[in-house]
Parts: sequence; structure tokens; C-alpha cells
Amino acid sequence: MRCINLKVFNLDTDGSVKRQELYKYFNINTVELKDIRNNLQFYADKRGIQECVKRINSYDWGSHNLYFLGSGDFHHLTLLTLEKVATPFILIIFDKHTDCSFLYPKYHCGNWMYYAAKLQLCEKVIHIGSTEGRGVLSRLMGISKLVENGRIAILRGEECDEPDYMDKFKRLISESNMESLPVYVSIDKDVLLKSESPCDWDNGVMSMAILGDMLSYITDCFEIAGVDITGEMGGKFYYRYKPVKNIFSFFEHPSAIDKSQLFDIDIKQRAINLEILEIFGVKHVAN
Repeated sequence: MRCINLKVFNLDTDGSVKRQELYKYFNINTVELKDIRNNLQFYADKRGIQECVKRINSYDWGSHNLYFLGSGDFHHLTLLTLEKVATPFILIIFDKHTDCSFLYPKYHCGNWMYYAAKLQLCEKVIHIGSTEGRGVLSRLMGISKLVENGRIAILRGEECDEPDYMDKFKRLISESNMESLPVYVSIDKDVLLKSESPCDWDNGVMSMAILGDMLSYITDCFEIAGVDITGEMGGKFYYRYKPVKNIFSFFEHPSAIDKSQLFDIDIKQRAINLEILEIFGVKHVAN
């Protein structure tokens, strides 16, 4: 494994990471964002982005950091962290969803990858684990054009669940001509099986063992420009003066869960997060 020395940040959007008490194992810088959750979740408004950037700017949050973002509802905050990467890079995304609509607004959990692929320093996007199809409506989605132009390469979830998954993964990496460029890794844990990683959204088909193999290959072979992790169980939330967000939450998220269910879910998510931190060589808190 290459020496990475990632600094860890919890962008505490919904309290889901803090509940797991990862600070007992690793040094984690916490940026409090729960009070502006209303402005950030699902899609971010101008005030939310400005305040989020202001708070994170008080830290050294350039390259070589690992960010926890909370629920997948906040995956668009990845776009903020990518905009801080100062050198050309390859973006590798593990996500059950494509997140590649071109629809407004810019910082939206359903379209952030479209804008990430258009960043000047982002040389290519490699998307792993999607189980979404691209039928007739794909003509209206940004991903179709970006795939045709070679800006995005895809390894579908079904292919990741086959015996030769690592051969396919390595071949995709090789065909992407990544050369010596650093890699930014964005992980939405909804790419994993529901039995392993229950979250706010529907789940994919990958196991943590498969994801771990792929992440280990990345850390062994490439310089890491940064990492972020989403896919926690954030739960339902009432959005003040945001009727569209309340509609999204009603249809997209599971029913309210009790404390005992949430406790069991947090245990599973903590185990996954600890394993990912280990793979990226994050140093333990000194005993």
C-alpha cells in the first residue's frame, strides 16, 4: 500500500456518522452542518453552499482528505470537494445510481456527477456498481452523451457480482489510460447489498468483500487525491418551507425507524466505515 496520510473530516450533515463514534478509533475533524441541513439535503441552495464552504474553509480541506458526508442525500457535496483538487485527476465512483442528470440545480444528489465530469481538471470518470438502466429516457440524461464522448466509463453492478469481477475492473482501469494521474474515490454505500449496508435509498448488488478488493487495488496502484463516503442512514426529515424536498423524502426514503433498528444499522455502517478507513491506511488514535 502506498503512503497516503489522509486527514479525516466528518461533514456532519445529519448526525449519522457522529452516532457511530468513529472518533474513538481515528482522529476526525467535525464540521457542524446540521443546522443548515434544510439548505443542503437533496439539493443545495445558494445560501447552503456559501455557508458550507465558509465553514469548511476554516480547515485545510484541499487534496489528500477523506470526507464523511452522511446520507446519500448529500452526495452532491462531493462536487465541492472536487472543486478544491488542484491537479488533474481521475474520479472513481462507487454508486448504485448514476447521479448524472443535467437538470437544475448544480449541487443536486441526482446530477452532481454530470458537473463533476465537466470539471476542467477531471480527466475521466469511472463509475462502478450502477444497476440503473439507460432506456429511451437516457437521451434526456447527461450520462448518455458523456459515455459516448468517452468522459465516463461504466462497470455495471451485475458485472461486479461475477467471478471475474477483478479482471473486468482492472481491464476498465487499464483501458482508461490513467497513467500516473492521482485518483479521487467517491463511495456511496448504497452500492452494497441491503443486508450489509441498509441506507436511505435502494441498494445495489455488490458485497463489501468485492468493494474492499477494488479499493485495495486502487490504494496499491495509484496516488490518492481524496476520498469521500456517503450512504449512512440519515432518516426522514421535515424541511421547513421546502415542499419539494418533503415530497422527495416521502417517496424516496423508508418509513421512520425506531431506535433499536437505527442502533443495529449504525453498527453495520460503522463496521463498513472502519474497514474502508483501514484500507486507505488512516492512522488509528494512539492508545
